[in-house]
Amino acid sequence: MSLAGENERLRNSMARLYQLFANAPVLGSLINPEMGESDLLAAGFQEVQPLLEQALAHEVTDDTSRELAVAARGLAEAGKILSTRFTLVATNVPYLGRGKQLNALRSYCDSEHPDAKADLATCFVERCLKFCDPAGATALVTPQNWLFLTSYQKLRTKILRHHDWNLVAKLGPAAFKDMNFWAATTCLTVTSLRSPSAQSEIVGYDASDTRDPELKGSLLILNKPTTATQHSQLSNPDARVTISRKDQGDLLSMYANSIEGLSTGDSDRYILKFWELPIKNDGWEWFIQNVNNTTFYGGRTDLVRWEGGKGYLHSSPTAHNFPGEIMNGRRVLGMPGIRVTQMRNLPCTLYSGELFGKSAATIVPHDQENLMAVWAFCSSDKYLQSVRAIDPKANVTNATLAKVHFDLRAWQEISRKVYPLGLPKPSSNDPIQWVYSGHPASGEQPLHVAIARLIGYSWPAENDASLELSDEAREWTTRCKELSSHADNDGIVCLPSVRGEPAAHERLSKLLAASLGENWSSSKERELLLVTAVANNARKPEANLGVWLRNAFFSEHCKLFQSRPFVWQVWDGNPTGFSALVNAHKLSADNGQGRKTLELLTFTYLGDWINRQKLDQSEGVNGADDRLAAALDLQGQLKKILEGEPPYDIFVRWKPLHQQAIGWDPDINDGVRLNIRPFLSAQLRKGGKTGAGILRAKPGTIKWAKDRGKEPMRSKEEFPWFWGWDENDHAVATDFGAPIPGTPPAGDSFDGNRWNDLHYSRAAKEAARARQEATT
Repeated sequence: MSLAGENERLRNSMARLYQLFANAPVLGSLINPEMGESDLLAAGFQEVQPLLEQALAHEVTDDTSRELAVAARGLAEAGKILSTRFTLVATNVPYLGRGKQLNALRSYCDSEHPDAKADLATCFVERCLKFCDPAGATALVTPQNWLFLTSYQKLRTKILRHHDWNLVAKLGPAAFKDMNFWAATTCLTVTSLRSPSAQSEIVGYDASDTRDPELKGSLLILNKPTTATQHSQLSNPDARVTISRKDQGDLLSMYANSIEGLSTGDSDRYILKFWELPIKNDGWEWFIQNVNNTTFYGGRTDLVRWEGGKGYLHSSPTAHNFPGEIMNGRRVLGMPGIRVTQMRNLPCTLYSGELFGKSAATIVPHDQENLMAVWAFCSSDKYLQSVRAIDPKANVTNATLAKVHFDLRAWQEISRKVYPLGLPKPSSNDPIQWVYSGHPASGEQPLHVAIARLIGYSWPAENDASLELSDEAREWTTRCKELSSHADNDGIVCLPSVRGEPAAHERLSKLLAASLGENWSSSKERELLLVTAVANNARKPEANLGVWLRNAFFSEHCKLFQSRPFVWQVWDGNPTGFSALVNAHKLSADNGQGRKTLELLTFTYLGDWINRQKLDQSEGVNGADDRLAAALDLQGQLKKILEGEPPYDIFVRWKPLHQQAIGWDPDINDGVRLNIRPFLSAQLRKGGKTGAGILRAKPGTIKWAKDRGKEPMRSKEEFPWFWGWDENDHAVATDFGAPIPGTPPAGDSFDGNRWNDLHYSRAAKEAARARQEATT
């Protein structure tokens, strides 16, 4: 402003020039001199420039002032360019989602581009139109999602009503050689500034099917374009730009709701696999999830800790997306429908009225008589094509799934032909579905199901008579009773013969013989070993059941049951030493029964094995020395787990310190992930190189790093780990009033980080219990 001297008009222009370009490094070409009242424009750039030149020639006496004056002249020139109108604006706009924008950029977009603010790219779509003269046009490379996402509805509607939209070319993913790493799908658009007429048409091209950029170019040239009147796009759901033939029939939303599911805000706390519990108790409810492939009855692996809608989850400040019409009014719960996974090829499964998660949408017909027709449509390629025509985004929005055209009469006729007897009732041959019968002969994994039965596990369908099943599945469930005599009473099945019990492979063979009847033979054994080898990508099947149990079973079990094993194979690290299959439900039973099971394993079964090795050692049996040493080391590790000092302790981050387990006293409702930690933390005498502790293998994805999300404010005394804890060092807790030797005190600031790999001594827990008892 000092350069302007006494020229008031120039002083005002210079002030405006500074304000306009104060955030130039952030805003760039978004800057629009026409926005708001502008003294700078009132003076005119043509007038400002010569005044600046005059000031530079006569008023600047030092280098610093001259540098500032040159910068001011450059900004004035930039302002002139930014206020110029162009015949054509052609560019690949910059892409930057709202969540990654600086505050200054986000605030500017909120103010100047409210309908386009979700992405920097769409803000530039608007800005480029403002660059055009009345006969001008834009030719832009942009993300494709703004053509269909609901969040851009106002922007699309505005352009469709006020500008002539000439061309849309959908390029899909990997549109350019230097963009192959992008997940974004892209498109080309040409839009004229002039207003559209009633006859205005949009020309559409589609080259999204290939990931080869050169082939996309050829498709744009060779493929025949489609056309649609611009006005017709306004009648599409959310004014989505599709440029496709209009389908016959009403929208699916006329006949069904598409409803988003429950997000707990803390899945590690509130969601378990159903097999982590021996039986579903009153605190847990079935929780249907998504599927990878279309199937009649899938997604039935989980339980949610709902507690009748009156527990902590219902009011939890960390939970979100509770659909009010579902969780509060429970309007659609109990009503059949379809679960559509919102990714890739939109696989779906039938829904039976359970609580449902957010990982897929639930489509529930208004009239249950239309369920079969809606299923026939949603499970067809036609549905996939219809949805992808309006929403090619990888993760389809929930609202989109019901905004496709649906010819009810046509699909009723198709469904009657495909399902003359109606839709099938619930059943599955997959043992990780709660509608599986539980019989080894009825499923895909006979060996693993037989092992589960051997250690005493039974499937939900066997324990819940109210669970709806097909007649065939119910018959298989009834036949499971014939196998009950083969189940081990205490849930401990040793691989070698111990305490007079037959070896595990012998017991397994007898159970398979009872399950398969006349079909059981040595050749059938080899066939089943081959089946499980192929399922687990093994080079070749194991020689027999005994070898398979020692070498391959547990890793396969962990993979099949999604790293939440309910059969734990404890071993001493010696290839011919002690190994036992243990029912994790027995190990985690309440009222001290879990501790008794571990003591039984430690002192009775393993003790018997140790005594035998001592006898063999005295008689000079080959290998007895190593087997005895390994067994004694394992027994020492198990004793440490019983004692529960770090790192052999159990830690549950959502329980206050006075409720943390002292010694081996797990809560089965906390799940396998947390309760298995002492067994994986233990170290065999060979160093535990596998990281599996005293288990035969490490369950694949089990880890105790930080869980997603933040915890709401918690008491520092009851939850010290949320108060500035040294998460990186996983420090041990402090006994309030007197620090435990070698451990730092908790901090003074609450961070709410959900760390799990923390260890607390028995002394800290006992002190916390004493304080709690004194308080209450």
